[in-house]
Amino acid sequence: MSQLIGFQRREDVESKIREFIQNERSEPKPTELRFKAEAKEKDLTLWFYDTIGDVPQALAKTISEHPEGGSINVRINSYGGSAFGGLSVYDLLRGYKGTVTTQVDGVAASAAAIIALAGQRIRIVQSGFLFFHRAWAGVVGNYRPHLQIAGELRKIDILIATILESRTKLAKEQIEDLLDGEADGTLLSADEALTMHIVDEVIEPPQQSVDSLSDVSLFIPTNPPGGDGEGVEGDWERPVLKDFTDSSWSDLSTAERNAIAKHFVFAFDLETFGSLKLPHHFPPNHRNKGKASLAGVRNALARVSMVDGMSEEDRDRARAHLRKHLPEREDSVDVDTLALAILRNL
Repeated sequence: MSQLIGFQRREDVESKIREFIQNERSEPKPTELRFKAEAKEKDLTLWFYDTIGDVPQALAKTISEHPEGGSINVRINSYGGSAFGGLSVYDLLRGYKGTVTTQVDGVAASAAAIIALAGQRIRIVQSGFLFFHRAWAGVVGNYRPHLQIAGELRKIDILIATILESRTKLAKEQIEDLLDGEADGTLLSADEALTMHIVDEVIEPPQQSVDSLSDVSLFIPTNPPGGDGEGVEGDWERPVLKDFTDSSWSDLSTAERNAIAKHFVFAFDLETFGSLKLPHHFPPNHRNKGKASLAGVRNALARVSMVDGMSEEDRDRARAHLRKHLPEREDSVDVDTLALAILRNL
C-alpha cells in the first residue's frame, strides 16, 4: 500500500477504508499477517504494509528474540484486517522490554490502528490518517449465534476502548463516540489525532525513492536496467531463481532481492522467491536480459485477475504498468478482451 504515502484527500481515504471493510466482510481472510523486518544490532524495524491477518510465529519470534534494552520501530500503512491479529501484535510490542516507536506512514485503520497504539511514542506523517471503529463479524444462523457473536464483539470493543482510554485519557463517553462515528467509526487526520493526544508527533513524510519503497511495497513499479518501453518478441519461459543467481534466496541482501523483484509486477513480500508474481522481463542469463517479453507481458495481463490477495487498486496499477510494454495497437484493446484472447491460446 505504499501508494497511500503522500497527499491524501480525506474523503478518498475514508471511501477506501469503508470499501476495504466491506470487502473483508465478504472475502476470505488472509491466513497470516505479512510483514517485513530489518535488524541492525539493537535496532529492529518492522513494516506492516498489508492486510492484518493472523500473527505468524516468525513475527512473534522476531520480537521476542530482539535484545532487551534495544528499540523497535514500527512503520504502518494498512487499512486493517483481523482484530485478533491487531491485538496480538499490540500485546507482543507492549511486552517488549525496550523502546517501541510506531509511525503511521499513510493510513492506520481498524486493526492497524490498534498496532499503532502500542508505541511508547506514536508518530504520524502530516498527510496520514487513523481510523477507529467497533469490531464486526459476519454471522449466519438463528438468533442464538447472533447473540453469542454480539457478546464477543462487545468484549473486543471494550478491549479497544480500554487501550484508547489508557493512551488518550479521553472520557469513556468520548471514546464510545469515537468508535461509533456517524455510521461506523471515525477517521482522524494527523492534526486531529495530535489534539486528542492519540499521537505524540506529526512529521513530514519520509523522503524515500520509489526503489526503496519497493523493498516493502506490494507493487513493484520500476523496471530492471534496459527494461523500459515496448517489449520484444521471443521465446518466453517463467524464470526461476537460478536464472538470476546461484545463491539461495535466504542468502541474498534486500537490495539483491529487490533487483530480482523488478522483473515481476507484484510481490506480497520479499521473504521468498515464490512471493514474486507475474514475471514479464527476461532474466540476466537471457540474450534479451532486462527487456520486457511481449509473451510474458501478455501472459501476465491475462493472469492479473487470478492472483489471490491483490486489491482491485493494485490490479489496475499492475495492468497499467504492463500495458506500457505493449505495442500501441495492442494497448488500445480492452483489457478483458485481450486477456480472453491470450487465455484461449495458452
